Amino acid sequence: RMAQKLSNGGHLYSVEFSADNAALARRIIDHAGLSDRVTVVVGSLGDGGKTAEALQKDHGFNSGTVDFVFVDHAKDAYLPDLNLILQKEWLHNGSVVVADNIKFPGAPDYQAYMDDQEGKLWKTQSHKSYVEYQSMIPDIMLESTYMG
Repeated sequence: RMAQKLSNGGHLYSVEFSADNAALARRIIDHAGLSDRVTVVVGSLGDGGKTAEALQKDHGFNSGTVDFVFVDHAKDAYLPDLNLILQKEWLHNGSVVVADNIKFPGAPDYQAYMDDQEGKLWKTQSHKSYVEYQSMIPDIMLESTYMG
């Protein structure tokens, strides 16, 4: 769905830790006819720099080139991964970072960081949601616009 909403010339990159899940994602993307707009990279931003280097060298991630980041992986990696993205200066003024599952299972350090940086480095909106695939456990998503 995200790839279908891209503007002309836009490209979606998905970083997937599991090679098996990446292969499955690629099959789905192929079936949807979006292989020219979506690239799945196997790796993790927390792997000591290997994946970040590949994103820069092989996929053109440079200063100010990333418009949107969606984080929905290991919750304790949200903040370290965001810090790496900031260190690499991939974002620009107006880039948006959306983080899922902030309340459940929870990413308290990420939420505390965004609260602390509100109006300084980020402008954040909280959106009520529910845990995936059900409607019983309330959750929130944070939509943060970079002001750097």
